Amino acid sequence: MEALSIYFAALLQLLGVSLFFAQPEDQCSPSPTLGSWIFLVATLCLLWDFHIYPERYMHVARYWQVIFEVVVGIFLVEMMTLVIWCSIEFLLFITMRKMLFVLAQTDCIPWKLEYWFHALTTTFVSGSFLWFVLQATDTMDYVNYYLRKLKRSWNKIQRNLKNIYRMYKCERRRAVNACKMATMRQNRRRHQEEVDTDTED
Repeated sequence: MEALSIYFAALLQLLGVSLFFAQPEDQCSPSPTLGSWIFLVATLCLLWDFHIYPERYMHVARYWQVIFEVVVGIFLVEMMTLVIWCSIEFLLFITMRKMLFVLAQTDCIPWKLEYWFHALTTTFVSGSFLWFVLQATDTMDYVNYYLRKLKRSWNKIQRNLKNIYRMYKCERRRAVNACKMATMRQNRRRHQEEVDTDTED
């Protein structure tokens, strides 16, 4: 898909704006939102690798293609996050809570770790989906390419800094040597002047 459609869909999700599906009044579940953000990143990576515009319409003006992909991208992201993920997250929350009820043998869970159990389950499921998406698409190739490029740039900057430091050390050494030579000359002149003065006396 076009990068513009991915950016626009991600921006709307960050702002909490939906065009096709109604946003839940509070959240999909009381679980932490980390899993939702991971699932959103996985969805964007998956859509980035898709080509949804029909090839038979490639002769149409490019701005129509961009508009089509923006609308479809927003629709797919909202469907994945507000419909599919909300259902999965709510199901995980109910399942984990029932398991904790059984373990606690009471209707009120006394554990203070309940929140972290919900965070662990949702993060594990969304992280697994993200790992699958990264392995199934070319995202990791792009990541490795940019990491290698960043490493080369950092090595170049590091070499330049080392060269600048060497030049600074050389210039500093020259300045120190020049200062020492000037001091020695001044001392010799003073010594010669003292000797001449003693000779005249």
